[in-house]
Amino acid sequence: MAVKILNSGNRESNFREAAGKVCSDIISEHGTCRIEYTDNENDDGSWNLSGLSYVKQMDFNADGNEELLVVYNDDGFYIIEVWGFKGKNFTNLYKDKANFIDSYKNLGKWITFYRSGSKYYLGKLKENSTEEMELLTLKGNKFIVASSCAFNPEEGSYSVNGSRNTVDFETIKLSCLTSARAEYYQNHVNNAIGKFVNEKYVNANSPLTDEQKKAQAFCRIIETQTQKYGASAVSSTKSSCFADGAAVIRLVDFNGDGEEELLVISRNKKHFDDTDASPRYVMDVFLWDGTSAKKIYESEQMSSYFDNSKSDIFYILQKKDGKINICCNTYSYGENPDKTWRAVSTINEMTSSNGFETTFTAILNSKNGYKNYRINGKSVYKREFTEDAYVVPYFCNEENYSSDEFEIILLNTDKNSSNQIENLIAETEETVKELYSACGLGNTADN
Repeated sequence: MAVKILNSGNRESNFREAAGKVCSDIISEHGTCRIEYTDNENDDGSWNLSGLSYVKQMDFNADGNEELLVVYNDDGFYIIEVWGFKGKNFTNLYKDKANFIDSYKNLGKWITFYRSGSKYYLGKLKENSTEEMELLTLKGNKFIVASSCAFNPEEGSYSVNGSRNTVDFETIKLSCLTSARAEYYQNHVNNAIGKFVNEKYVNANSPLTDEQKKAQAFCRIIETQTQKYGASAVSSTKSSCFADGAAVIRLVDFNGDGEEELLVISRNKKHFDDTDASPRYVMDVFLWDGTSAKKIYESEQMSSYFDNSKSDIFYILQKKDGKINICCNTYSYGENPDKTWRAVSTINEMTSSNGFETTFTAILNSKNGYKNYRINGKSVYKREFTEDAYVVPYFCNEENYSSDEFEIILLNTDKNSSNQIENLIAETEETVKELYSACGLGNTADN
Protein backbone atom coordinates (compact mmCIF):
# COMPACT_ATOMS: atom_id res chain seq x y z
CA MET A 1 0.00 0.00 0.00
CA ALA A 2 1.30 3.44 -0.86
CA VAL A 3 0.25 7.06 -1.24
CA LYS A 4 1.82 8.83 -4.23
CA ILE A 5 2.76 12.50 -3.71
CA LEU A 6 2.75 14.51 -6.92
CA ASN A 7 3.41 18.06 -5.76
CA SER A 8 6.87 19.57 -5.89
CA GLY A 9 6.86 21.12 -2.40
CA ASN A 10 9.34 20.40 0.35
CA ARG A 11 9.48 17.11 2.26
CA GLU A 12 7.66 18.49 5.32
CA SER A 13 4.74 19.62 3.19
CA ASN A 14 4.71 16.27 1.40
CA PHE A 15 4.68 14.46 4.73
CA ARG A 16 1.68 16.46 5.99
CA GLU A 17 -0.22 15.76 2.80
CA ALA A 18 0.56 12.04 2.83
CA ALA A 19 -0.05 11.62 6.57
CA GLY A 20 -3.32 13.48 6.22
CA LYS A 21 -4.42 11.08 3.48
CA VAL A 22 -3.58 8.02 5.63
CA CYS A 23 -5.41 9.40 8.68
CA SER A 24 -8.39 10.50 6.60
CA ASP A 25 -8.72 7.01 5.11
CA ILE A 26 -8.61 5.41 8.57
CA ILE A 27 -11.17 7.90 9.91
CA SER A 28 -13.46 7.18 6.97
CA GLU A 29 -13.38 3.44 7.71
CA HIS A 30 -13.06 3.29 11.50
CA GLY A 31 -14.02 6.76 12.76
CA THR A 32 -11.94 9.27 14.68
CA CYS A 33 -10.71 8.72 18.21
CA ARG A 34 -13.53 7.81 20.59
CA ILE A 35 -13.47 6.77 24.22
CA GLU A 36 -15.78 4.01 25.35
CA TYR A 37 -16.69 2.64 28.76
CA THR A 38 -16.65 -1.07 29.49
CA ASP A 39 -17.10 -3.28 32.54
CA ASN A 40 -14.14 -5.18 33.90
CA GLU A 41 -13.48 -7.71 36.62
CA ASN A 42 -12.86 -5.02 39.23
CA ASP A 43 -16.46 -3.70 38.97
CA ASP A 44 -15.23 -0.12 38.62
CA GLY A 45 -15.11 -0.37 34.84
CA SER A 46 -12.55 1.19 32.55
CA TRP A 47 -12.19 3.11 29.30
CA ASN A 48 -11.02 1.94 25.88
CA LEU A 49 -9.95 3.89 22.81
CA SER A 50 -11.78 3.28 19.56
CA GLY A 51 -11.51 4.48 15.97
CA LEU A 52 -8.20 6.16 15.14
CA SER A 53 -6.77 5.53 18.60
CA TYR A 54 -3.22 6.89 18.48
CA VAL A 55 -1.07 9.01 16.16
CA LYS A 56 2.59 9.99 16.47
CA GLN A 57 5.38 11.29 14.23
CA MET A 58 8.63 9.42 14.99
CA ASP A 59 12.06 9.11 13.39
CA PHE A 60 12.64 5.38 13.79
CA ASN A 61 15.94 5.11 11.90
CA ALA A 62 17.44 8.46 12.94
CA ASP A 63 17.86 9.64 9.33
CA GLY A 64 16.29 13.02 10.05
CA ASN A 65 13.00 12.12 8.35
CA GLU A 66 10.01 11.23 10.49
CA GLU A 67 7.67 8.31 9.97
CA LEU A 68 3.99 8.24 10.84
CA LEU A 69 2.75 5.75 13.45
CA VAL A 70 -0.98 5.17 13.63
CA VAL A 71 -3.10 2.77 15.69
CA TYR A 72 -6.77 2.03 15.06
CA ASN A 73 -9.36 -0.28 16.54
CA ASP A 74 -10.62 -2.86 14.05
CA ASP A 75 -13.37 -5.06 15.56
CA GLY A 76 -11.68 -5.15 18.96
CA PHE A 77 -8.13 -5.57 17.65
CA TYR A 78 -5.72 -2.65 17.78
CA ILE A 79 -3.71 -2.47 14.55
CA ILE A 80 -0.37 -0.66 14.52
CA GLU A 81 0.88 0.76 11.23
CA VAL A 82 4.03 2.73 10.41
CA TRP A 83 4.16 4.78 7.21
CA GLY A 84 7.16 6.45 5.60
CA PHE A 85 8.55 7.62 2.29
CA LYS A 86 10.00 5.22 -0.23
CA GLY A 87 11.04 7.51 -3.02
CA LYS A 88 8.01 9.67 -3.78
CA ASN A 89 5.60 7.12 -2.42
CA PHE A 90 4.37 7.18 1.16
CA THR A 91 4.47 3.47 1.97
CA ASN A 92 3.16 1.17 4.69
CA LEU A 93 6.38 -0.07 6.35
CA TYR A 94 4.85 -2.07 9.22
CA LYS A 95 1.52 -3.55 10.25
CA ASP A 96 0.77 -5.76 13.26
CA LYS A 97 -1.49 -6.11 16.29
CA ALA A 98 -0.81 -4.33 19.58
CA ASN A 99 0.59 -6.23 22.56
CA PHE A 100 -1.85 -8.24 24.66
CA ILE A 101 -1.54 -11.04 27.22
CA ASP A 102 -4.70 -13.04 27.68
CA SER A 103 -3.72 -14.13 31.21
CA TYR A 104 -3.11 -10.49 32.25
CA LYS A 105 -6.26 -8.80 31.02
CA ASN A 106 -5.76 -5.95 33.51
CA LEU A 107 -2.80 -4.78 31.38
CA GLY A 108 -5.16 -4.13 28.49
CA LYS A 109 -3.66 -3.73 25.02
CA TRP A 110 -0.68 -1.51 24.48
CA ILE A 111 2.26 -0.31 22.36
CA THR A 112 5.85 -0.22 23.58
CA PHE A 113 8.46 2.29 22.40
CA TYR A 114 12.15 2.01 23.23
CA ARG A 115 14.63 4.79 22.60
CA SER A 116 18.36 4.27 22.25
CA GLY A 117 20.33 7.33 21.29
CA SER A 118 18.38 9.02 18.49
CA LYS A 119 16.66 5.82 17.32
CA TYR A 120 13.21 4.55 18.25
CA TYR A 121 12.31 0.86 18.42
CA LEU A 122 8.96 -0.88 18.53
CA GLY A 123 8.56 -3.42 21.32
CA LYS A 124 6.66 -6.59 20.36
CA LEU A 125 6.02 -9.52 22.69
CA LYS A 126 7.74 -12.60 21.36
CA GLU A 127 5.35 -15.23 20.09
CA ASN A 128 4.11 -17.56 22.86
CA SER A 129 5.94 -15.53 25.51
CA THR A 130 4.70 -13.20 28.22
CA GLU A 131 8.13 -12.12 29.51
CA GLU A 132 10.31 -11.60 26.43
CA MET A 133 9.90 -8.69 24.05
CA GLU A 134 11.57 -8.20 20.68
CA LEU A 135 12.80 -4.71 19.82
CA LEU A 136 12.22 -3.87 16.15
CA THR A 137 14.15 -1.24 14.22
CA LEU A 138 13.54 0.28 10.80
CA LYS A 139 16.16 -0.84 8.31
CA GLY A 140 15.64 0.17 4.72
CA ASN A 141 11.93 -0.10 4.12
CA LYS A 142 10.99 -2.68 6.73
CA PHE A 143 11.21 -3.37 10.45
CA ILE A 144 13.53 -6.14 11.63
CA VAL A 145 14.33 -7.58 15.07
CA ALA A 146 17.40 -5.76 16.39
CA SER A 147 17.52 -6.96 19.99
CA SER A 148 15.29 -7.95 22.86
CA CYS A 149 14.39 -7.06 26.44
CA ALA A 150 12.65 -8.67 29.40
CA PHE A 151 9.09 -7.73 30.29
CA ASN A 152 7.49 -8.14 33.72
CA PRO A 153 3.71 -8.48 33.26
CA GLU A 154 3.07 -8.21 37.01
CA GLU A 155 4.59 -4.73 37.09
CA GLY A 156 4.37 -3.76 33.43
CA SER A 157 8.11 -2.97 33.56
CA TYR A 158 11.08 -3.58 31.25
CA SER A 159 14.66 -4.76 31.79
CA VAL A 160 17.68 -4.64 29.49
CA ASN A 161 20.64 -6.94 30.19
CA GLY A 162 19.18 -7.76 33.59
CA SER A 163 18.77 -4.13 34.68
CA ARG A 164 15.37 -2.57 35.05
CA ASN A 165 14.96 0.41 32.70
CA THR A 166 12.31 3.02 33.49
CA VAL A 167 13.82 5.83 31.42
CA ASP A 168 14.06 4.62 27.82
CA PHE A 169 10.77 2.71 27.55
CA GLU A 170 7.33 4.21 26.98
CA THR A 171 4.05 2.31 27.23
CA ILE A 172 0.98 3.61 25.44
CA LYS A 173 -2.10 1.79 26.77
CA LEU A 174 -5.08 1.57 24.44
CA SER A 175 -7.55 -0.13 26.77
CA CYS A 176 -8.20 -0.59 30.52
CA LEU A 177 -7.63 3.14 30.96
CA THR A 178 -8.85 5.62 33.54
CA SER A 179 -11.25 8.18 32.13
CA ALA A 180 -8.67 10.95 32.58
CA ARG A 181 -6.00 9.04 30.65
CA ALA A 182 -8.43 8.07 27.89
CA GLU A 183 -9.52 11.69 27.50
CA TYR A 184 -5.85 12.75 27.43
CA TYR A 185 -5.12 10.36 24.55
CA GLN A 186 -8.22 11.49 22.70
CA ASN A 187 -7.07 15.10 22.91
CA HIS A 188 -3.56 14.03 21.84
CA VAL A 189 -4.89 12.31 18.73
CA ASN A 190 -7.11 15.22 17.74
CA ASN A 191 -4.21 17.65 18.19
CA ALA A 192 -1.84 15.40 16.23
CA ILE A 193 -4.06 14.90 13.20
CA GLY A 194 -5.00 18.57 13.25
CA LYS A 195 -1.48 19.27 11.95
CA PHE A 196 -2.09 17.47 8.66
CA VAL A 197 -5.80 16.71 8.29
CA ASN A 198 -8.06 19.48 7.03
CA GLU A 199 -9.64 21.11 10.10
CA LYS A 200 -13.11 21.11 8.55
CA TYR A 201 -12.80 17.37 7.89
CA VAL A 202 -11.66 16.66 11.45
CA ASN A 203 -14.49 18.67 12.96
CA ALA A 204 -17.02 17.00 10.68
CA ASN A 205 -15.86 13.62 11.96
CA SER A 206 -15.50 14.67 15.59
CA PRO A 207 -16.84 11.95 17.89
CA LEU A 208 -17.94 14.44 20.50
CA THR A 209 -21.61 15.25 20.05
CA ASP A 210 -23.35 17.62 22.45
CA GLU A 211 -24.73 14.61 24.32
CA GLN A 212 -21.24 13.14 24.65
CA LYS A 213 -19.84 16.39 25.99
CA LYS A 214 -22.66 16.53 28.51
CA ALA A 215 -22.11 12.89 29.51
CA GLN A 216 -18.37 13.47 29.92
CA ALA A 217 -19.00 16.51 32.13
CA PHE A 218 -21.42 14.52 34.30
CA CYS A 219 -18.95 11.61 34.51
CA ARG A 220 -16.26 13.97 35.78
CA ILE A 221 -18.68 15.15 38.49
CA ILE A 222 -19.42 11.55 39.44
CA GLU A 223 -15.70 10.84 39.78
CA THR A 224 -15.23 13.92 41.95
CA GLN A 225 -18.17 13.01 44.19
CA THR A 226 -16.95 9.41 44.43
CA GLN A 227 -13.47 10.54 45.44
CA LYS A 228 -14.97 12.84 48.07
CA TYR A 229 -17.66 10.58 49.52
CA GLY A 230 -16.75 7.07 48.36
CA ALA A 231 -18.39 4.73 45.85
CA SER A 232 -22.10 3.99 46.11
CA ALA A 233 -22.71 1.07 48.44
CA VAL A 234 -25.20 -0.66 50.73
CA SER A 235 -24.16 -0.44 54.39
CA SER A 236 -25.85 -1.73 57.50
CA THR A 237 -25.86 -1.87 61.29
CA LYS A 238 -27.46 -4.51 63.51
CA SER A 239 -30.89 -2.98 62.97
CA SER A 240 -30.72 -0.69 59.94
CA CYS A 241 -29.67 -0.55 56.30
CA PHE A 242 -28.59 2.63 54.53
CA ALA A 243 -27.18 4.00 51.29
CA ASP A 244 -23.50 4.92 51.53
CA GLY A 245 -21.01 6.90 49.46
CA ALA A 246 -22.21 8.75 46.35
CA ALA A 247 -25.42 6.81 46.79
CA VAL A 248 -27.92 8.41 44.42
CA ILE A 249 -26.97 9.33 40.86
CA ARG A 250 -29.99 10.09 38.69
CA LEU A 251 -30.79 11.98 35.52
CA VAL A 252 -33.88 14.11 36.13
CA ASP A 253 -35.54 16.70 33.90
CA PHE A 254 -36.40 19.16 36.68
CA ASN A 255 -37.68 22.06 34.55
CA GLY A 256 -39.41 20.02 31.84
CA ASP A 257 -37.34 21.37 28.94
CA GLY A 258 -36.37 17.93 27.67
CA GLU A 259 -32.79 18.18 29.00
CA GLU A 260 -31.97 16.12 32.06
CA GLU A 261 -30.02 17.44 35.02
CA LEU A 262 -27.73 15.33 37.23
CA LEU A 263 -29.00 14.61 40.75
CA VAL A 264 -26.41 13.34 43.24
CA ILE A 265 -27.09 12.47 46.90
CA SER A 266 -24.07 11.46 48.98
CA ARG A 267 -23.58 10.39 52.55
CA ASN A 268 -21.82 13.28 54.25
CA LYS A 269 -19.54 11.62 56.79
CA LYS A 270 -17.91 14.97 57.56
CA HIS A 271 -21.14 16.27 59.07
CA PHE A 272 -20.71 16.55 62.83
CA ASP A 273 -23.96 14.65 63.45
CA ASP A 274 -23.33 11.76 61.04
CA THR A 275 -23.33 8.22 62.47
CA ASP A 276 -24.10 4.79 61.03
CA ALA A 277 -27.25 4.80 63.14
CA SER A 278 -28.30 8.16 61.67
CA PRO A 279 -26.39 8.92 58.45
CA ARG A 280 -26.43 12.46 57.07
CA TYR A 281 -26.72 13.29 53.38
CA VAL A 282 -26.07 16.15 50.99
CA MET A 283 -28.04 16.64 47.75
CA ASP A 284 -26.55 18.36 44.70
CA VAL A 285 -28.08 19.12 41.30
CA PHE A 286 -25.90 19.92 38.27
CA LEU A 287 -27.04 21.58 35.03
CA TRP A 288 -25.41 21.24 31.60
CA ASP A 289 -25.48 24.71 30.01
CA GLY A 290 -24.19 23.58 26.61
CA THR A 291 -20.58 24.28 27.53
CA SER A 292 -20.01 23.02 31.06
CA ALA A 293 -21.79 21.49 34.04
CA LYS A 294 -22.56 23.79 36.96
CA LYS A 295 -24.08 23.21 40.38
CA ILE A 296 -27.50 24.84 40.74
CA TYR A 297 -28.74 23.31 44.00
CA GLU A 298 -27.24 22.07 47.26
CA SER A 299 -28.96 21.01 50.47
CA GLU A 300 -28.12 18.91 53.51
CA GLN A 301 -31.79 18.58 54.46
CA MET A 302 -33.45 15.21 53.85
CA SER A 303 -36.93 14.18 54.95
CA SER A 304 -37.81 12.07 57.97
CA TYR A 305 -40.88 11.23 60.05
CA PHE A 306 -42.20 13.52 62.76
CA ASP A 307 -41.35 12.86 66.39
CA ASN A 308 -38.91 10.07 65.47
CA SER A 309 -41.79 7.67 64.91
CA LYS A 310 -39.49 5.82 62.48
CA SER A 311 -35.76 6.02 61.79
CA ASP A 312 -36.33 6.26 58.03
CA ILE A 313 -34.55 8.98 56.04
CA PHE A 314 -35.79 9.65 52.51
CA TYR A 315 -35.97 12.20 49.73
CA ILE A 316 -39.13 13.28 47.93
CA LEU A 317 -39.74 14.38 44.34
CA GLN A 318 -42.98 15.92 43.10
CA LYS A 319 -44.25 15.63 39.52
CA LYS A 320 -46.31 18.71 38.69
CA ASP A 321 -47.06 20.70 35.54
CA GLY A 322 -44.45 18.82 33.52
CA LYS A 323 -41.71 19.55 36.04
CA ILE A 324 -40.00 17.67 38.86
CA ASN A 325 -39.77 19.52 42.18
CA ILE A 326 -37.67 18.74 45.25
CA CYS A 327 -39.63 18.45 48.51
CA CYS A 328 -38.48 18.24 52.09
CA ASN A 329 -39.92 17.85 55.61
CA THR A 330 -37.63 18.68 58.55
CA TYR A 331 -38.17 18.92 62.30
CA SER A 332 -36.31 20.46 65.23
CA TYR A 333 -37.06 20.02 68.92
CA GLY A 334 -36.60 21.94 72.14
CA GLU A 335 -35.67 20.65 75.60
CA ASN A 336 -39.20 19.29 75.98
CA PRO A 337 -39.82 17.68 72.57
CA ASP A 338 -43.47 16.93 73.36
CA LYS A 339 -44.29 20.63 73.70
CA THR A 340 -41.60 22.60 71.91
CA TRP A 341 -40.82 21.77 68.32
CA ARG A 342 -40.80 23.21 64.82
CA ALA A 343 -41.92 21.51 61.59
CA VAL A 344 -41.02 22.86 58.15
CA SER A 345 -42.26 21.57 54.79
CA THR A 346 -40.92 22.99 51.51
CA ILE A 347 -41.24 22.54 47.76
CA ASN A 348 -38.34 23.74 45.62
CA GLU A 349 -38.85 24.33 41.91
CA MET A 350 -36.25 24.86 39.21
CA THR A 351 -37.37 28.22 37.88
CA SER A 352 -34.37 29.14 35.72
CA SER A 353 -30.94 27.98 34.61
CA ASN A 354 -29.57 29.72 37.68
CA GLY A 355 -31.19 27.31 40.10
CA PHE A 356 -34.15 26.48 42.30
CA GLU A 357 -36.62 28.66 44.14
CA THR A 358 -38.66 27.70 47.20
CA THR A 359 -42.20 28.03 45.89
CA PHE A 360 -44.02 26.58 48.90
CA THR A 361 -43.31 26.69 52.63
CA ALA A 362 -45.43 25.48 55.53
CA ILE A 363 -44.21 26.06 59.10
CA LEU A 364 -45.78 24.82 62.30
CA ASN A 365 -44.28 26.10 65.56
CA SER A 366 -45.27 24.56 68.88
CA LYS A 367 -44.09 26.23 72.09
CA ASN A 368 -45.37 24.90 75.39
CA GLY A 369 -48.57 23.75 73.77
CA TYR A 370 -49.25 27.00 71.84
CA LYS A 371 -49.15 26.54 68.07
CA ASN A 372 -48.40 29.05 65.34
CA TYR A 373 -49.15 28.33 61.67
CA ARG A 374 -47.56 29.92 58.59
CA ILE A 375 -47.90 29.22 54.84
CA ASN A 376 -45.57 30.96 52.38
CA GLY A 377 -44.55 33.47 55.03
CA LYS A 378 -48.09 34.40 55.97
CA SER A 379 -49.66 33.62 59.36
CA VAL A 380 -52.83 31.54 58.94
CA TYR A 381 -55.49 29.91 61.11
CA LYS A 382 -55.38 26.24 62.00
CA ARG A 383 -58.27 25.44 59.62
CA GLU A 384 -56.48 26.97 56.62
CA PHE A 385 -53.25 25.27 57.62
CA THR A 386 -55.02 21.93 57.91
CA GLU A 387 -56.53 22.38 54.45
CA ASP A 388 -53.51 23.74 52.58
CA ALA A 389 -50.27 22.96 54.41
CA TYR A 390 -50.10 19.18 54.23
CA VAL A 391 -49.08 19.00 50.58
CA VAL A 392 -45.78 17.14 50.88
CA PRO A 393 -46.14 13.47 51.95
CA TYR A 394 -45.61 12.65 55.64
CA PHE A 395 -45.49 16.25 56.82
CA CYS A 396 -46.14 15.80 60.54
CA ASN A 397 -46.80 12.15 59.63
CA GLU A 398 -49.75 13.00 57.35
CA GLU A 399 -49.97 9.86 55.23
CA ASN A 400 -52.51 10.86 52.57
CA TYR A 401 -50.81 11.67 49.26
CA SER A 402 -50.93 10.76 45.57
CA SER A 403 -48.31 8.21 44.53
CA ASP A 404 -48.77 9.45 40.95
CA GLU A 405 -47.66 12.93 42.01
CA PHE A 406 -44.97 12.12 44.59
CA GLU A 407 -42.02 9.74 44.63
CA ILE A 408 -40.49 8.78 47.99
CA ILE A 409 -37.08 7.11 47.97
CA LEU A 410 -35.54 5.63 51.11
CA LEU A 411 -31.92 6.35 52.05
CA ASN A 412 -31.99 4.80 55.52
CA THR A 413 -34.44 2.24 56.89
CA ASP A 414 -34.68 -0.90 59.00
CA LYS A 415 -33.23 -4.17 57.79
CA ASN A 416 -36.64 -5.52 56.81
CA SER A 417 -36.70 -3.00 53.94
CA SER A 418 -33.07 -3.47 52.90
CA ASN A 419 -34.16 -4.52 49.39
CA GLN A 420 -35.19 -0.91 48.72
CA ILE A 421 -31.67 0.33 49.51
CA GLU A 422 -30.20 -2.44 47.36
CA ASN A 423 -32.46 -1.43 44.45
CA LEU A 424 -31.46 2.21 44.92
CA ILE A 425 -27.74 1.40 44.65
CA ALA A 426 -28.36 -0.89 41.65
CA GLU A 427 -30.19 1.95 39.86
CA THR A 428 -27.31 4.30 40.65
CA GLU A 429 -24.77 1.87 39.20
CA GLU A 430 -26.89 1.45 36.08
CA THR A 431 -27.09 5.22 35.56
CA VAL A 432 -23.32 5.53 35.93
CA LYS A 433 -22.75 2.82 33.32
CA GLU A 434 -25.16 4.52 30.92
CA LEU A 435 -23.36 7.85 31.29
CA TYR A 436 -19.95 6.29 30.74
CA SER A 437 -21.24 4.46 27.70
CA ALA A 438 -22.75 7.67 26.33
CA CYS A 439 -19.31 9.30 26.43
CA GLY A 440 -17.98 6.85 23.84
CA LEU A 441 -20.80 6.82 21.28
CA GLY A 442 -19.83 7.80 17.77
CA ASN A 443 -21.48 10.63 15.84
CA THR A 444 -24.14 8.39 14.38
CA ALA A 445 -25.95 11.32 12.80
CA ASP A 446 -23.05 11.73 10.39
CA ASN A 447 -22.26 8.06 9.74
